[in-house]
Amino acid sequence: LMIYSRQRRTILQGEDLKEITSAKLLGNIPTTRMKKRSSSQALLLDNPKITSPFKESMRLARSRMEKALRDTYHPVLLVTSSIAGEGKTLFAVNLALGLAQKGSRVALVDGDFRHPSVANSLGMDNIQKTLPSYLNGNCSIEDITYNYKEELLTVFPAGERVSNPVSLIRSTQMEAFIISLKDHYDYVIIDTPPSSLLSDAAGFYQVADYAIFVVRQDYTSETQCRHALE
Repeated sequence: LMIYSRQRRTILQGEDLKEITSAKLLGNIPTTRMKKRSSSQALLLDNPKITSPFKESMRLARSRMEKALRDTYHPVLLVTSSIAGEGKTLFAVNLALGLAQKGSRVALVDGDFRHPSVANSLGMDNIQKTLPSYLNGNCSIEDITYNYKEELLTVFPAGERVSNPVSLIRSTQMEAFIISLKDHYDYVIIDTPPSSLLSDAAGFYQVADYAIFVVRQDYTSETQCRHALE
């Protein structure tokens, strides 16, 4: 009788990622703990209570991304991760906000129709019509266009969960929607579900110019990363 045990190897640093992919590393975002989650405790760049290390690391990641994409016209960026809980929505929201604060016109799309959270992350509670409704032909694009505070950031929330997320994501309506955003905004950022668990994120590949892959330190295994990147 043999008892076999294999330690689950997780990603601990950037060097571990280099063994899996040749993609550029945008940066490392430090863990920032808040006592409670409220509008005054949101992990956002425009929150004066957020510590400098978090803000500076986000700005560095934004700067590196801008440099890498400087020759791309109005890039469409897909933000995903291997599994849930890695901080992809947090990164997508703050990247969009950081670009808007610098003067860029940014469209932030919640492409996670199963667990939408972009609007909630921004503290936006006045949402009525949402992206799935527009894709189903139940409202106009103006109905799902929400401006975030005074920033040059426009949010297109997903709102409610839907029963047919993959068909909506791969629809001609979605493709036309993203193309129209590309014509009017300097950056289009799409927050998608984890790519190793669902095929939803892959549905956006046809309209995205680049993908940003978020990995949580000592949380995601190498196997999960490899599977998500395949």
